Amino acid sequence: MRLPGESGHNERRNVRAVADSTLVIHFRKAEKTKEGRIRVKRWLAGQRLALITTPVTLAEFLAGENQQDTALEWFFSRFPRPVALTHTTAVRSGRIQLRRKGKKLATGDVFQAAVAEMFKAQILTFDRDYSGIPGLKVTQYPRYDRTKPQT
Repeated sequence: MRLPGESGHNERRNVRAVADSTLVIHFRKAEKTKEGRIRVKRWLAGQRLALITTPVTLAEFLAGENQQDTALEWFFSRFPRPVALTHTTAVRSGRIQLRRKGKKLATGDVFQAAVAEMFKAQILTFDRDYSGIPGLKVTQYPRYDRTKPQT
């Protein structure tokens, strides 16, 4: 499945990654300082990732923001528009819940996992919520050092 506006040659060049809301929230907090803004800008520019966001990413991010209009402007200046959640996404989400080992995944996280599977993407996150999903590639940034990913 291709992302809107994605051509075949870009697809081979970039690795697709679904940005979990923890990543977006971390970036927002980091950009409150000049040093943080520089680090985030460098990270985004240096990645060979085709970032994907979902309505879940956006909703969870906005839930913690007081100034919604400013937050929306910030989000869309750094991340692509969210992909649609469809009937197919819902069905895949249910199947992921059934095959996951351990406790059930929160609804938003299972939708994120389904989108990652549909686009053959990894998940970028700061939490462990996605563990136990067979076949899902997750890059988890540790809480103690948010600059080095663990895969």
